Amino acid sequence: MKNRAFLKVKHALDKNIDALITFCPGCMIMLESASSFMGIKLPTLNYFELLAIALGESPESIGLENHYASVKSILSKIGVRS
Repeated sequence: MKNRAFLKVKHALDKNIDALITFCPGCMIMLESASSFMGIKLPTLNYFELLAIALGESPESIGLENHYASVKSILSKIGVRS
């Protein structure tokens, strides 16, 4: 399963995406671990974190600072101050 995470991160990098968004919390952890192991800081968010931001929660209140890769660039692109 870990090989699949590495392939997904590599594919994301090849496509120059800004972040990975996943519905599954376990997948988010696996993808963050794979990118960390690869030495890449690719922001990875859970769908519910993004939903909470859209509903007005602050990044701090939902713990976005605890991600391996900073999500500040993603937040600024969607107009959220962190």
